[in-house]
Amino acid sequence: GNMTFVFWVSPKTLIGGNNYIIYKEFADDSPTINEYSVRLSNSKIIVKLYNQTGTTSVSVISASTIANNSFTFVAFTYNGTNVSIYINGTLDNSTNTNIVLRKNNNNIALGFDASDGCVIGPGVGCNTNMTLDEIKLFNRTLSSDQINQIYQDTRFGYSNVSTIMGNETINGENWTCEVTPNDAKLDGILENNSTTIG
Repeated sequence: GNMTFVFWVSPKTLIGGNNYIIYKEFADDSPTINEYSVRLSNSKIIVKLYNQTGTTSVSVISASTIANNSFTFVAFTYNGTNVSIYINGTLDNSTNTNIVLRKNNNNIALGFDASDGCVIGPGVGCNTNMTLDEIKLFNRTLSSDQINQIYQDTRFGYSNVSTIMGNETINGENWTCEVTPNDAKLDGILENNSTTIG
């Protein structure tokens, strides 16, 4: 189905093209055929999706390069007809596809190096040399405005701010915020406020 991944990545010294940031396992746990993956190769982001049988794939490669030892904001979206890469909140590259992704309950590996015979699994010791932060997976395709806003909300480091975009609301909706103050010992009195979008 539709999905969006967003994350910050800071690569260190990377060797080869099998430096996976995100790797969704296929049924056979193959390091060469997966359900979908995001990897770094020659300082570029490569997003690759496989169809339900693993026989057909589509790839999109970033036009921009990712610098070593510096955090870069990356997002990729899939909506059933397009795969898109965003770098620092801006659309970087996109390609059309009609691939229907395989749906399974297999693991998602983060920071995985598939070179030199490494296999997926806990305790294998095939971690790639990069730092990942603020990783988020959405079960829907975010708009370019939403992706840019996440970048704006987090570009100065960790933030608990999450700005709602105008296209996420509908006139007449009632939005409520409830806050329970806490002084690290006791909960205070619940406070709430409602507003109608209009």
